[in-house]
Amino acid sequence: MNAFKRHLGEHFTALSPLIQQAHVGTIRLEGTVYVRHGNRIARFLCRMFNMPAAGEKVKLVVDGYHEQHSMRWHRSFAGHQMLSNFETQEKFIIEHLGPLKLWLKLSVDGNGSLNYQLERVSVGRISIPGWHLAWLHLNPSNPVAIISM
Repeated sequence: MNAFKRHLGEHFTALSPLIQQAHVGTIRLEGTVYVRHGNRIARFLCRMFNMPAAGEKVKLVVDGYHEQHSMRWHRSFAGHQMLSNFETQEKFIIEHLGPLKLWLKLSVDGNGSLNYQLERVSVGRISIPGWHLAWLHLNPSNPVAIISM
């Protein structure tokens, strides 16, 4: 069982088959996403930490590796490269993105969608509450994800 499945536990089977498949083994996903930046603080942090630019219909390619104790994703947002390593810690999946740690809570809703809620961001010992920074919603009936930062 990989880290993602272990973290979600029984809720993994409530995900749509498409989203389940996207989080097992070695995968490649391609599609478009809508990247939205939020308030001034979020926009400043996005620029400071080299996050993808805001835009509609941004081409996204994800190469993912889901292993027993870790996950790795290599993402390209219209050519903007991002490499992430993930670990699980209690109720969080923590994404390591360069010097950033993104503390994510996952939830599954009634139609099999997966929601990533950013709870906080840390850089070293500095922590920023995440309630105003980002969320991601993956809906199996709509191939376009919405990423809000």
